[in-house]
Amino acid sequence: MSGIVGLVRYDQQGVTRNQIESLLQQMAYRGPDGMHCWVDGQVGFGHAMLHTTPESLHEVQPLHVPERNLTLVMDGRLDNGLELRGRILSLGMSVPRLTDADLVLAAYLVWGEACVDHLEGDFALVLWDSSSQRLFCARDRIGHRPFYYHHSDGLFAFASELHLLLTLPEVSRRPDTVYRTEHLATEWHSRERTLWADIKRLPAAHILSLRGCELEKKEYWQPDFNAQLYYPSYEDYVEHYREVHDTTVQRMSRSHKPLACTVSGGLDSSAIFATSKWLEGQGRLRAPGVQAYTLDFSHDEDANELAYARAVTDYLGCELNAVLPSDYPLDWYLQRAEHRAEAYCIPTSTMSNKLRQQVASGGNRALIGGLGGDQWLGFGENCYMELLANRQWRSLHSIWREDAKARGAARAGYYIARYGLVPLLPRVIKRPLQRWRDNREHLATGRHWLGPGGADSLERGAQMAWRKPRNGFRWAGQQADWSRLLNGRVANGLEMTQQFTAEAGLELRSPYWSEAMIQLSISLPKHLLYGQLLDRPLHRRAMVGRLPERVLQRDSKAEFSVTYTGIMAQATALVSASMTQSVALGLQEPYIHKAVEAEHAEPVGDECDGLWELCNVLAATQSLPPRGDSDTDPHSVDYASR
Repeated sequence: MSGIVGLVRYDQQGVTRNQIESLLQQMAYRGPDGMHCWVDGQVGFGHAMLHTTPESLHEVQPLHVPERNLTLVMDGRLDNGLELRGRILSLGMSVPRLTDADLVLAAYLVWGEACVDHLEGDFALVLWDSSSQRLFCARDRIGHRPFYYHHSDGLFAFASELHLLLTLPEVSRRPDTVYRTEHLATEWHSRERTLWADIKRLPAAHILSLRGCELEKKEYWQPDFNAQLYYPSYEDYVEHYREVHDTTVQRMSRSHKPLACTVSGGLDSSAIFATSKWLEGQGRLRAPGVQAYTLDFSHDEDANELAYARAVTDYLGCELNAVLPSDYPLDWYLQRAEHRAEAYCIPTSTMSNKLRQQVASGGNRALIGGLGGDQWLGFGENCYMELLANRQWRSLHSIWREDAKARGAARAGYYIARYGLVPLLPRVIKRPLQRWRDNREHLATGRHWLGPGGADSLERGAQMAWRKPRNGFRWAGQQADWSRLLNGRVANGLEMTQQFTAEAGLELRSPYWSEAMIQLSISLPKHLLYGQLLDRPLHRRAMVGRLPERVLQRDSKAEFSVTYTGIMAQATALVSASMTQSVALGLQEPYIHKAVEAEHAEPVGDECDGLWELCNVLAATQSLPPRGDSDTDPHSVDYASR
C-alpha cells in the first residue's frame, strides 16, 4: 500500500518541505515508486507511492490542480473506476486521465463531499480546497486503509501510521486510559481511540471536514438491513451468490503484475483463487495471471493444511508456492511495540510475513485472499433466531428435525436455545447471563483482573459504541452482523494485517470484506448459510466445479496455537517480572499471579490472550522494567525485511 501524511496549521507557523519529507522517510517502505511533497504556506501533503495497477503507473501525488484550487492526496484503489468515469462523463464533466486520483478529484467536483457515496474500493483520502480553506478527509466503508490524525487549536496532522504523529512536538504521549483498559481486558469497543489521547483514528465509512478549527465527522455509509433477497428456488440463490462473488473478485484483481493469492486449503481463500483462475480462463481477470501461495506447517499437525492447498492447485493444474511460517522471539514483538507505540500485534498475523516477502520478491504487488470469510459466509446458526422472530414455525421445525438427525435431539435443542431463544431476550436479561457465564469460567484475565472502576469503564465504552443503524433491523439477529462492523477488535485486526502487508511492499485485497459481499450476507435468508454437517452450504454449492471435492467436503479448520508455543513462556516470565508496572496500569496483583499460574499449568490456554496483550501494552507504553542489553535497537529495526 501507499502512504500519506499531511500538516495543516492554523497558527502563525508555516509548513516546510523538510517537515513533510521527514515524516515520509519514516515510512519509506510504502514508497518504493517515489515519494513526493506539496507545500503551500500553512498546508503540506506527502505521498509515498506503491504502484499496484496499470493506471497507477501514470499517477503522481499529491495531485495539485491550481485552476481549481484543489489538492488531493490518497492512499487507495477504486474498484468501480470504469463505471464511475462513465457516470461523471454523462454529467458533462471531463476526466483528463484514468488514474484513480483523477477520478476521485472529478467526483468531488461533481458531487462535493457526497462523492464518497460513489466511490467503491479501499481508500484514505484528504483534499484541500484553498479557495474555501476547507479540508476534507474520508475513509473507505470497511476501513482497509488506515487514517490517524491529531487535532489541536493550531494544528491538524494526519498519517497512515500512528507513530509518525508522535514525532511531532505538539503531540504528547498522554495515555488514553479508556482504550488502554480495553486492551488489557482484550475487549475492544472503540474504533476511534488509540493508546494516546492526542491521536485518533477516523473510523471506517466516515468523513471528516475541517474549516478553521471547526472539525466535523459524519458516517456516510451503513449496510441496508432492510434489504432482503427472495428467489423461488435454491439454484437461483446459488446463481446470484456466484455472480456477486465473481464480480467482486474480478474488480479486485486489477494489477499490472501477476496477482498473488493465498491458498490455505480452506474454503474461503481457495474459492478466491479458484475464481481468479476461472476469470483468467474467461479472459476477465484484470491481471496478467494469478499465482498461489500457502504456509507450510508440515511440522505441526493441527496447523498443517498443505494437503488441502495442494489438492486445490493440483485440481486447477497450477504450481503452489509453499513458504515456512515466520517465527519471532518475544523481544521482536516488544521492540516493535515500543517503536510503533501500538500494542495490537499477534503471532497469527506475523506468521505470514515470510510469505508476504516471497510474494513481493517475485515481483508481485497485490495479494488477494479469503480474509472475512469466517465473518460473512457463515454464522448461519442465527437462522434459528430469524425463523423464531418471523414466526416461520414450519421452516423452524424442518431445520430442527435435520439438526436432530445430524447431531441428536439434545444438541438440536441446545442450538434452538443458544442461537434462537437467548439472543431474543431483552438486553437487561442478557447482560447478567453474560456475567454469570464469564464468572463460571474462573478466568483471571479479561474484566476480572481490572482494578476498581475498570469494568465500569468497559461497560460504559460498550454502551457508547453500540447504536442501532439508521433504518433499524429487519429482524433481531442482524444485530450480530452490525456488531461485527462496529467491533474494535475487528478494526484492529484489519489494520494490523494491512500494516504487515504494506511493510512487505504489497497491497492486500479482501473480497469478503467488501461492501458487496457484506450486503449479500445481510440480505440472504440465514438458513442458506447454515449446514447441519458442513457450514457455508451456499458457498460450497457455488464453488462446485471450481474446487476439488476434498476441499468442498472439508469439515475441519486449522488451529494455530503453535505460533504462541515458543514465546508464551517468555511472555509469562516477563509479566511476573513486571508486577509493579502491571499494577500501575490498573490491574490487580492477585489476578495477575493467578493468570501466570494458569498459563504455567496449561500453556497457551485460557489466559494466553490476556497475558500476551499485557506484554504488548507494557512495551507500547514504555512501561517495561529494564531488560538488560538488547542486540537490536528498536528504532533501527527493519520490520519490512524480518
